[in-house]
Amino acid sequence: MYSRILIVDEDEVNAELISLALNPSQFGTSIVPNVDKIQLNLDSFNPDVIVLNTYWSVDEGISVCQQLRHSFDGDIVITSLVPDDDTQVRAFESGVDEYIVQPYKTSYLAARLRVLTVRKQRTLNKAHSMSTHPKSDSYLEFSKGKFFLNRQSLAMTGAEHRLLTYLIKNEGCVLSRDDMMTYVKGRTYDGASRCIDLLICQLRRKFDSLGADELQIVTIRSKGYMLLTSNPFSINPHNIEDATSSIYA
Repeated sequence: MYSRILIVDEDEVNAELISLALNPSQFGTSIVPNVDKIQLNLDSFNPDVIVLNTYWSVDEGISVCQQLRHSFDGDIVITSLVPDDDTQVRAFESGVDEYIVQPYKTSYLAARLRVLTVRKQRTLNKAHSMSTHPKSDSYLEFSKGKFFLNRQSLAMTGAEHRLLTYLIKNEGCVLSRDDMMTYVKGRTYDGASRCIDLLICQLRRKFDSLGADELQIVTIRSKGYMLLTSNPFSINPHNIEDATSSIYA
């Protein structure tokens, strides 16, 4: 589990201390003194994680994160002198994966980076396992206007039903929030609504409650969601469309 870490820090000494604290067998590092040079390193260094040591205002750090999310799919860690919960919530909503309050020990930062690396590897391993080691104990069907998972009826709201329909019709494809919002709600995604994310969470809980380990909705960072299954559906997507059209007409 090897990760490339881009350290953005105007304090050269602090940046070097962080770099030295990271085990070279686990992490490779590159240091830039300011945010203006991040994009150049994205292209040349191709980091897995960006660490933003924000001595400037937190608002500026959040703004930088929002800009990065247009071109960077990896993890972003912000360190800040501001400890309050509201600021941390805004940071996470902007796309930050980890928020660390300064001052901190470099050993703690290294531990958090290892957690991010392990989490990412587990996600990749799970997706790979689903695609290469199919199982047969989860079975999704559609009959008489209802979905059945492992022969048990999936109780869903109309919005959940329509979202699952759209995911099934595009199984294995990455769907943006805008695509899903248009299909489910008939309007465009405004960039702030959490409607689709909430529906995805609700579907995941229902899959988990019925033991559907081989049916997963995977998050694709900064792009959207994708439905993965190790078993073929006993469903004709056109039949789902016909059955649901009257509900949402």
